[in-house]
This record gives sequence, structure tokens and C-alpha cells, in this order.
Amino acid sequence: MATSLRLPLALEADLKRLAVAHSRSVHGEMLHALKQYVQQTRERGFIVDKHLQEVARQAIDEARAEGMDEVDAKWMAQGAVMREGRNQGVIGEELSAEMQAAIAEVVKQAMK
Repeated sequence: MATSLRLPLALEADLKRLAVAHSRSVHGEMLHALKQYVQQTRERGFIVDKHLQEVARQAIDEARAEGMDEVDAKWMAQGAVMREGRNQGVIGEELSAEMQAAIAEVVKQAMK
């Protein structure tokens, strides 16, 4: 993915200093920082809205109480999270791949 990014001047200056200290280009320093961020986020677990987790948990509990299996409970929870997101105005009619992945992660954490 190619992208352009406007950095605050102070952040740009810090990245340049770090790049020199680490013998990298500024681009390389940014890639390193982003990789570190992704790794740390994965290790901590995806951080999600507590309310959406509760919506997912409630849908899972209701689905299980109705005798649904885990796969159906997962789909019911994803639907409940999407509905709540739409009610909050956060999710539109069309779901991007990123939004679908975020919803799936909310449900995954709620099913633990």
C-alpha cells in the first residue's frame, strides 16, 4: 500500500532523530514503529468498546439459552453488534472489510 502522511513537525523531527540513531531511513523507522505497534496490540489483544462487548455477550447468552450452537451464537452476536453500531451511527449500511474484521474480533473476545 502506498500512502502519503502528514506528520506534526515535532513527530517528524523525532522520527528523523530516531532514524539516524538506528541507521535507518525515516521510512524504515516509520515501518519499524508501525510493526512494533501492531505486535504490541496483538499481544495485548484487540481493544474494543466495552459496551459492544456487552452487546455481543448478551446476544451469545441469548443464543445459547435458545439452544443454538457456537457458530450460530457467533452470527447472532455479530448481528447484534452491527445493529448497535448502526444505532450509534458508527456503522453505515455497507460494511468495509476492516469493519467486518473489527466486529468479528469483538465477538471473538466476547465468546472467551
